[in-house]
Amino acid sequence: MPTLDQADVAVLAVVAFISFGFYARAWFTLRVDRRKVQKYKFYKVRDDLIYLVASGQIDESDQVFQYFYNAITFVIRHTQVLTLGSLVKALEEARETGLDPTRDELLEMLNRELPTRSQDTQRVVAEFYQAVLATFLENSLLLRELAKHDWLAGVVRKMRAWASAVTEQPPLVYFFYRKYQRAVSRTSRGDNLAIA
Repeated sequence: MPTLDQADVAVLAVVAFISFGFYARAWFTLRVDRRKVQKYKFYKVRDDLIYLVASGQIDESDQVFQYFYNAITFVIRHTQVLTLGSLVKALEEARETGLDPTRDELLEMLNRELPTRSQDTQRVVAEFYQAVLATFLENSLLLRELAKHDWLAGVVRKMRAWASAVTEQPPLVYFFYRKYQRAVSRTSRGDNLAIA
């Protein structure tokens, strides 16, 4: 039975090292490109909003257009590279400046107004919330696991309640995830990406 000698081990090590190098380079490149592609979702929603105005389906002075156009533009401007951290920071700043698209008053207004709007307007509003939610899920293994396992979501809610009591502030990633998840369920019809 043949055995490996030192030369065979050396060749095997070199091949493994080169393979790892190619893998690492591909992973890094795909990660950078994925962040660019994730930001395109927000550009698409903003472009769709502008198209609604151009096609006469919604007026430029309309409250829904103004609010979502400003909110989307704010998120785009405040995320040079779209990461989980940059998105959470942008959403926190949006909340502080009054552009929080998950405010209860806004969601109540949308529940009243959206049924009277065109299907395209309803779709674009839902796409905004879904883009934020999808970005959370694409950038967080924990949130993806929460979306798959309901029991894990309960554990996280209890841990969040404990962490909130200790730090006086809930963890922002999960806080925003839950708010946008609720907004998606209130503005779209059954095509949710989120957990219950």
